[in-house]
Amino acid sequence: MSQVSSFTATPDHFHLPKEIDVSHKTTIKAVNLEGEIAKADDHFVQLEKFVLENWDCGSINLVSETDLLKSFDRLCDFNCTILKYARWTKDSIILKVVHKTSQRAYAIKVHENSFKTCRRNYHGSNRLALNRCTHLSNVYGAVRIASAKGKFYFAVIYDFVVGSTLDQALLRKDLTNQQAIEGLIDLSLELKREGFNIFLKDRTDFLVTVTKEIVITDWDKMFRTHNTNSVETVESKCKKFVKFMFDEENIT
Repeated sequence: MSQVSSFTATPDHFHLPKEIDVSHKTTIKAVNLEGEIAKADDHFVQLEKFVLENWDCGSINLVSETDLLKSFDRLCDFNCTILKYARWTKDSIILKVVHKTSQRAYAIKVHENSFKTCRRNYHGSNRLALNRCTHLSNVYGAVRIASAKGKFYFAVIYDFVVGSTLDQALLRKDLTNQQAIEGLIDLSLELKREGFNIFLKDRTDFLVTVTKEIVITDWDKMFRTHNTNSVETVESKCKKFVKFMFDEENIT
């Protein structure tokens, strides 16, 4: 049964994709990993079908958290809660859905189809490349749906895990500025190996796992290019980002 979660969508408690800790893939038996992937793929097919049948072609108000939540009363295999409310026009709504039997958790982000970088990254070779990165959310697919007014949206389905935004982790001293810099460098260099640069702009884009790994979930911040930043430029940008955005006096 769907319900409004007691979870409060504050900046320090957002979704953190990758329920499977892919940084430790080598410790997982291949047969178990394959089984988890197959299970997740089955869940995606089920969720994709649900979205197309219940949210597309004006079937629902796609900017109403209440309506989206209520629709899950028709999907008996999953429990659903609201993870994040839209804070402004065009801001995303995020739902958390949990498969009742396996207890695997997923996030569904609903946002307008108005972000060009997202459109490129959600499909084809871009999505395959980004899903190889352990510091990014693992996206199973982005389902395009239409509102009653003919405006297009995406319902993006990906793995869920709990984490804290980087600024809040620094504020609580969960990691040092130097650890933040090193984590951002690792993330940026992994993207560079796949042919992407990253926009270091919003400190709430980055989340910290319980193992202090830094992950980004906003796929609008990575862009493919033939001229990726040099290692020296990556290091310089990461240091400046932390210095000017995460120094104690700048954290609010």
